[in-house]
Amino acid sequence: MKKYLCMSLAVLSAGLFIISCKKDSPHKSSIDLLTQRSWKIVADEERVGNTGSWTDNFSSYTACEKDDETVFKTNSTYEINEGLTKCNANDPQVYQTGTWSLNSTGGTIDLDGVPATIDQLDDNTLILSSSSVINGVTTYYRYRFSH
Repeated sequence: MKKYLCMSLAVLSAGLFIISCKKDSPHKSSIDLLTQRSWKIVADEERVGNTGSWTDNFSSYTACEKDDETVFKTNSTYEINEGLTKCNANDPQVYQTGTWSLNSTGGTIDLDGVPATIDQLDDNTLILSSSSVINGVTTYYRYRFSH
Protein backbone atom coordinates (compact mmCIF):
# COMPACT_ATOMS: atom_id res chain seq x y z
CA MET A 1 0.00 0.00 0.00
CA LYS A 2 2.90 2.32 0.76
CA LYS A 3 4.15 1.75 -2.80
CA TYR A 4 0.79 2.89 -4.26
CA LEU A 5 0.65 5.89 -1.95
CA CYS A 6 4.13 6.97 -3.03
CA MET A 7 3.21 6.47 -6.68
CA SER A 8 -0.05 8.42 -6.24
CA LEU A 9 1.81 11.26 -4.55
CA ALA A 10 4.38 11.29 -7.35
CA VAL A 11 1.65 11.46 -10.01
CA LEU A 12 -0.22 14.15 -8.05
CA SER A 13 2.97 16.18 -7.59
CA ALA A 14 3.80 15.92 -11.28
CA GLY A 15 0.26 17.01 -12.16
CA LEU A 16 0.43 20.00 -9.84
CA PHE A 17 3.83 20.94 -11.27
CA ILE A 18 2.47 20.86 -14.83
CA ILE A 19 -0.59 22.89 -13.83
CA SER A 20 1.51 25.46 -11.98
CA CYS A 21 3.84 25.80 -14.97
CA LYS A 22 0.98 26.42 -17.39
CA LYS A 23 1.14 30.05 -18.47
CA ASP A 24 -1.94 32.16 -18.13
CA SER A 25 -2.85 33.97 -21.32
CA PRO A 26 -1.23 37.37 -21.02
CA HIS A 27 -3.42 40.40 -20.53
CA LYS A 28 -3.36 42.43 -23.74
CA SER A 29 -3.31 46.19 -23.60
CA SER A 30 -5.71 48.30 -25.65
CA ILE A 31 -2.83 49.08 -28.00
CA ASP A 32 -2.08 45.38 -28.45
CA LEU A 33 -5.74 44.64 -29.18
CA LEU A 34 -6.06 47.50 -31.67
CA THR A 35 -2.86 46.75 -33.55
CA GLN A 36 -2.81 42.94 -33.60
CA ARG A 37 -4.80 42.57 -36.83
CA SER A 38 -6.84 44.60 -39.29
CA TRP A 39 -10.48 45.44 -38.52
CA LYS A 40 -13.50 45.20 -40.83
CA ILE A 41 -16.64 47.17 -40.17
CA VAL A 42 -19.67 44.94 -39.59
CA ALA A 43 -22.22 47.49 -38.32
CA ASP A 44 -22.78 51.23 -38.81
CA GLU A 45 -25.73 52.74 -36.95
CA GLU A 46 -27.03 56.18 -36.07
CA ARG A 47 -29.77 57.56 -33.87
CA VAL A 48 -31.20 61.07 -33.76
CA GLY A 49 -31.96 62.20 -30.22
CA ASN A 50 -31.97 60.18 -27.03
CA THR A 51 -35.20 58.32 -27.66
CA GLY A 52 -35.02 57.58 -31.37
CA SER A 53 -34.37 54.10 -32.69
CA TRP A 54 -31.07 53.09 -34.26
CA THR A 55 -30.92 53.26 -38.06
CA ASP A 56 -28.84 50.63 -39.86
CA ASN A 57 -26.51 52.28 -42.36
CA PHE A 58 -24.39 49.17 -42.98
CA SER A 59 -27.08 47.46 -45.07
CA SER A 60 -26.60 50.16 -47.72
CA TYR A 61 -22.85 49.46 -48.01
CA THR A 62 -21.81 47.80 -51.26
CA ALA A 63 -19.94 44.48 -51.15
CA CYS A 64 -16.69 46.24 -52.07
CA GLU A 65 -17.11 48.58 -49.07
CA LYS A 66 -17.92 45.80 -46.61
CA ASP A 67 -14.49 44.20 -47.02
CA ASP A 68 -12.51 47.41 -46.39
CA GLU A 69 -9.94 47.11 -43.63
CA THR A 70 -8.86 49.56 -40.96
CA VAL A 71 -5.32 48.97 -39.76
CA PHE A 72 -4.08 50.59 -36.55
CA LYS A 73 -0.30 50.63 -36.51
CA THR A 74 1.94 50.68 -33.45
CA ASN A 75 3.47 54.00 -34.57
CA SER A 76 0.09 55.72 -33.89
CA THR A 77 -0.92 55.90 -37.53
CA TYR A 78 -3.83 54.15 -39.21
CA GLU A 79 -4.90 53.36 -42.73
CA ILE A 80 -8.14 52.32 -44.33
CA ASN A 81 -7.72 50.17 -47.40
CA GLU A 82 -9.93 48.59 -50.03
CA GLY A 83 -9.56 45.05 -48.69
CA LEU A 84 -9.75 42.25 -51.24
CA THR A 85 -12.31 43.91 -53.50
CA LYS A 86 -11.82 47.41 -54.88
CA CYS A 87 -14.93 49.40 -55.76
CA ASN A 88 -13.04 50.86 -58.72
CA ALA A 89 -10.01 49.07 -60.15
CA ASN A 90 -8.22 52.43 -60.59
CA ASP A 91 -8.62 53.44 -56.93
CA PRO A 92 -5.55 53.23 -54.70
CA GLN A 93 -5.44 50.29 -52.29
CA VAL A 94 -5.03 52.62 -49.30
CA TYR A 95 -7.57 55.44 -49.50
CA GLN A 96 -7.29 57.07 -46.07
CA THR A 97 -4.46 57.52 -43.58
CA GLY A 98 -4.16 59.42 -40.34
CA THR A 99 -3.09 59.35 -36.73
CA TRP A 100 -4.67 57.83 -33.66
CA SER A 101 -4.10 58.00 -29.93
CA LEU A 102 -5.73 56.63 -26.80
CA ASN A 103 -6.50 58.59 -23.65
CA SER A 104 -4.74 57.47 -20.48
CA THR A 105 -7.49 55.01 -19.51
CA GLY A 106 -7.90 53.52 -22.98
CA GLY A 107 -11.59 54.45 -22.99
CA THR A 108 -11.37 57.01 -25.78
CA ILE A 109 -9.60 56.91 -29.11
CA ASP A 110 -8.75 60.06 -31.01
CA LEU A 111 -8.74 59.70 -34.80
CA ASP A 112 -7.22 62.73 -36.50
CA GLY A 113 -8.43 64.96 -33.67
CA VAL A 114 -11.94 63.47 -33.53
CA PRO A 115 -12.67 61.58 -30.29
CA ALA A 116 -14.70 58.38 -30.13
CA THR A 117 -15.63 56.31 -27.10
CA ILE A 118 -14.44 52.71 -27.05
CA ASP A 119 -17.52 50.81 -25.88
CA GLN A 120 -15.90 47.40 -26.37
CA LEU A 121 -12.42 46.21 -27.29
CA ASP A 122 -11.33 42.60 -27.10
CA ASP A 123 -9.63 40.02 -29.32
CA ASN A 124 -12.54 39.96 -31.78
CA THR A 125 -14.66 43.08 -31.38
CA LEU A 126 -14.18 46.84 -31.48
CA ILE A 127 -17.20 49.08 -30.91
CA LEU A 128 -16.78 52.85 -31.22
CA SER A 129 -19.41 55.47 -30.53
CA SER A 130 -19.55 59.22 -30.98
CA SER A 131 -22.07 62.02 -31.33
CA SER A 132 -22.51 65.38 -32.98
CA VAL A 133 -24.82 68.30 -32.31
CA ILE A 134 -26.23 70.28 -35.22
CA ASN A 135 -28.79 73.03 -34.59
CA GLY A 136 -29.37 71.70 -31.08
CA VAL A 137 -30.11 68.16 -32.26
CA THR A 138 -27.77 65.39 -31.09
CA THR A 139 -27.05 62.50 -33.44
CA TYR A 140 -25.36 59.39 -32.04
CA TYR A 141 -23.16 57.08 -34.10
CA ARG A 142 -22.08 53.52 -33.34
CA TYR A 143 -19.62 51.40 -35.35
CA ARG A 144 -18.84 47.73 -34.78
CA PHE A 145 -15.68 46.14 -36.19
CA SER A 146 -14.39 42.57 -36.16
CA HIS A 147 -11.43 40.66 -37.60
